[in-house]
Amino acid sequence: CRQIVAGARCVVVSVDYRLAPENAYPTPGEDCYAALEWVAANADRLDVDATRLAVGGESAGANLAAVVCLMARDRSGPTICHQWLDVPATDLTLSQPAYREVPDGFLLDRSDIVKFRELYLGDLDLVTEPYVSPLLADLRDLPPAWIMSAEFDKLRDDGRAYANALEAAGVRATFRLLEGHVHS
Repeated sequence: CRQIVAGARCVVVSVDYRLAPENAYPTPGEDCYAALEWVAANADRLDVDATRLAVGGESAGANLAAVVCLMARDRSGPTICHQWLDVPATDLTLSQPAYREVPDGFLLDRSDIVKFRELYLGDLDLVTEPYVSPLLADLRDLPPAWIMSAEFDKLRDDGRAYANALEAAGVRATFRLLEGHVHS
């Protein structure tokens, strides 16, 4: 968070959302959305501009950031001006090519992803829910996005596919691939 603050010259609010498996889906996303609402409601007290709220995260946190954008749009909640998604998990169906193409042994193995997904969801029938797999949602009217993926990451194509889907929905998206890098 300190690096983000220093690099972007902004206020950063780090959300201590409740974790799975004790607090499975939808709790983490709801916690993050509640934090967004709290920041918006307390913008004056925090000395932040409520018209310039952005969300961001890394890996599962990037999934939650994308979900918060969907929730804010769907619930007519606080306006989000930007989403920053670092190595995001946007398709929990695990159907993107990198899940097959990137071999295990590059930090994040397929068995880890499957285990994390099971702990988060419990019921795997939920993998196609938009607040689980944002890639499968209606992506119109979302804030612009900056998305980064790593070459040797099984989530690599989640980021690329999400950027492409955002652009197809009329949302400005910038995608960067860090060649030679692994997850995180």
